[in-house]
Amino acid sequence: MSSDTTAPERAFDEASTLAFGDCELDRRRRELRRSGQVVALEPKVFELLVFLASRPEEALSKDALQAAVWPGLVVSDSVFSQAIMKARRAVGDDGQQQSVIATVHGYGYRFVAPVRTAAPSPDAATEALSRHRSGAPASGHAGSRRMPRPAAAHALLALLALAAIWLFTRGTGAGPTAIIAVLPSAQAVEEGQEGTLRLVTRALDLPGSVNLVPAENVKRLLDANGVQPDDDARILEVLHQTMGVDYLLRTDIRRRGDHWSTHAVLIDRDLHRTELDPGPGSMVAMVTGLGRELGRTLGRTWPEVLPPSVLSVDEFANQAMARGLQALLGGDSAAAAALFQSALSQDPGLLWARYELAQAYLGMGQAERARPLLEEVRDLGVNGDPRLGAHALTSLGIMAWRAGDLQEADTLFQQAAAVYQRIGHDHGMASVLGNLGILAENRGDFDRAEELYGQALVRFRRAHDLVGESAVYTNTAVLAKQRGRTTDAWRDQMRAVGLQRRLGIGSMLVLSLTQQAELELELGMVTQAAQTLAEARQRAEAQEDTAGLAGVQLAEARRALDDLDATRAAQWAAAARDRYRELGHGPYEARAGQLQALALLELGQADAALALLQDLPADGGREQLRMQRGLLLALGEATSAAAAQEQAARLADVLAGLSDPVSAAYTGDAIARLLRQAGDDAGAIGHWREAIRALAPTDEPHRRAWMQTRLAAALIDQRDYDGAEALLAQVEKWNADFVPARLQRLRLARALGDEVMAGRLARELAELPGAVDGPLSRELAVSGVNEETDAAVPGTEAIRDRDGNHPAAPAA
Repeated sequence: MSSDTTAPERAFDEASTLAFGDCELDRRRRELRRSGQVVALEPKVFELLVFLASRPEEALSKDALQAAVWPGLVVSDSVFSQAIMKARRAVGDDGQQQSVIATVHGYGYRFVAPVRTAAPSPDAATEALSRHRSGAPASGHAGSRRMPRPAAAHALLALLALAAIWLFTRGTGAGPTAIIAVLPSAQAVEEGQEGTLRLVTRALDLPGSVNLVPAENVKRLLDANGVQPDDDARILEVLHQTMGVDYLLRTDIRRRGDHWSTHAVLIDRDLHRTELDPGPGSMVAMVTGLGRELGRTLGRTWPEVLPPSVLSVDEFANQAMARGLQALLGGDSAAAAALFQSALSQDPGLLWARYELAQAYLGMGQAERARPLLEEVRDLGVNGDPRLGAHALTSLGIMAWRAGDLQEADTLFQQAAAVYQRIGHDHGMASVLGNLGILAENRGDFDRAEELYGQALVRFRRAHDLVGESAVYTNTAVLAKQRGRTTDAWRDQMRAVGLQRRLGIGSMLVLSLTQQAELELELGMVTQAAQTLAEARQRAEAQEDTAGLAGVQLAEARRALDDLDATRAAQWAAAARDRYRELGHGPYEARAGQLQALALLELGQADAALALLQDLPADGGREQLRMQRGLLLALGEATSAAAAQEQAARLADVLAGLSDPVSAAYTGDAIARLLRQAGDDAGAIGHWREAIRALAPTDEPHRRAWMQTRLAAALIDQRDYDGAEALLAQVEKWNADFVPARLQRLRLARALGDEVMAGRLARELAELPGAVDGPLSRELAVSGVNEETDAAVPGTEAIRDRDGNHPAAPAA
């Protein structure tokens, strides 16, 4: 509060209970009571009510309310409006009289009910004291909150595979492999030698003997868990639980001219410390000496000669390599490329420098320069350094995938898998199995995809790699959603998010949070989805994660369509499509383009939608993407009743050949929409009923809600009000705030002559962003909402315009 806050305002701020009318807001118990009965409220709605009630008669702007209730988050107008609506309902305000929360048009809201302070009830005070003494948690609404389930979005495990490979590489050679976490060195950070430490780590990391977790990954994980850098016991506990780490390695690397020296300490899980001091020498001598010391301490045989692909006998090349790795770790791909080129000019046989140069080019968006380098590394490395050769094959597979050549990607991943299998490289094998699973999924071979994901999960677990495990969970969530198993998908997606939060993974967590938000939209959890998306957006912006931001925009577009805000949906989808095009992600560009085209269709811009659909890139082989594009084209080309009837007949032939229930339901829904546009309501109603029946064995609440809502609209036109009421009641059990269903509820109230209900709904809907233009504004106009008085005109019925001026609700 500011210093000029008045005494009465401070009293409201500090009061434990605020009372107005028959309501009490109990801050201590976080409860709203009406006539003594507790009213269930979402946490943010409760906070919104408290903030408003503690400032009675003060006009509060939307920005001020959002900053107070959602601090640090970006909240859309739709989420904010729905929170206001829920707050009004909770206190018995019907939105028409606005006796509690009044709208200040063009500015915000004002709490107009007289507010008084009240002491907490004896029961509340007793419970609070009891909790304080026992240390039990305060009661709240978390236990009654619906748990989120997964959304239909696809994770590109391929884009994550290389990052996961560098977590550590694990072999299955004779004897157990020691997993060692290299701790960040304060000296290395001060002198900017993170790249040197990374180079040393790689040179020491030999499959089947010793596997080292790089310092940058260790630091990220420790930061995510709030572990102090000098607390060895806690560090070992966290790293063992998350990565199976057996030892910590602290190093102090120093360079004096052309000579290097290191003092290292190996710490086991019993906190025994062993000093390692290989003595000064060249970079190669230092690394081999440190390797011998590690081998002696751990009872391993260490090779006297390192593969020439890792370190050079030329010290200048090694120093350039270390500095290049440092630049790459810092995100400066251009500087890294120059340094790797310098290293190669001194030692052309340094294959790892060639590989890292390719990665730098990829970071700069120069795939044409990266490809020949990776091909050289593949050809030279498969026999000389097979681990590196397999990594190059994996990178080439990812590039082929991005270019839309899925057959070539599959071949390259299969070749990489064969190399990983030959050298016993569990971690690399797990990564390519995951990628092969995605390709199988793209081909529609869901059984094979599920099998491959299972194999990848087993290997990641064997390697104690929670990064890879979380990526697989993200993909199995997508697969489960595609198979109509939403609850299973939710379980897997939440596992992925939980693991990534523990690991402090940034870009993967952005992707997972976005998918979680889409699943929350699937379940009608609009407010929760908005909060999740806001977190994803903040993380993506902080990391300058272009792909992450595009994913958030895509989810925002879907949410806007659910609110019948086609203008905003088109804007979000266009922004996402532009980002995906810049990244060269064809399948995602296709998905964003389809969503943009759908929004354009709802805005009556069929020509623009058709031009966009025909100009989209290859869809990457995704069967559902192709199917959805075909359905959208059919809807866009139905410019007359005769054309709609013709398109419906064409899709009926397609439907006859479909066995997948989800695809059959999607197609049946499109046929019904076309028949309704052609004036054949009876045929449309029949197809919607069949489509809903097709979804019966699946867990597809969002799609089912859209179909039930459209069917309800057709039944209202046929004056089957009981049938429409039953359908809308089913949808409202899923999500009482689903805008298309509330719009049909308005039409039903008009048809039944319930002017009180119709007036309240019309006012609430008129406050949504979609009421400005687009489908919702047209629906409200037909429903008789007078924009000047913000009231519904009595006696009007919202019956569909047979001339096509009142389009059906958008597809999900």
